[in-house]
Amino acid sequence: MKNKTMRRPFCVYLWTYAVLPALFIALVGLSRAQAAEPQAVNLYTYHTHQPFITGNGEGMTYDLAAFLSQRSNGAYNFKVVPSSRPRINRLIESDRWGVIPWVNPKWF
Repeated sequence: MKNKTMRRPFCVYLWTYAVLPALFIALVGLSRAQAAEPQAVNLYTYHTHQPFITGNGEGMTYDLAAFLSQRSNGAYNFKVVPSSRPRINRLIESDRWGVIPWVNPKWF
């Protein structure tokens, strides 16, 4: 009987040379993204009165920053930056970005 070499099906090659390397690259990238430092995001607010800011590091705005930081699973670190309304208007017109809570976009 002749010695025939068995050919592997195409799906085995596809799995070995395409799917497994892609899966490996995705998992390595995901682990690096989780290990990276969280990106700082400013939470600009001109509502510096109660209940938004009730003391040093206290109030609804600080609670919102802590909640958003926790929900981002370490991807973002939200920092409260109390500012005046004119300064926030200038920030909106510039290239800087951040979050402005407790407002309506129609107000700007």
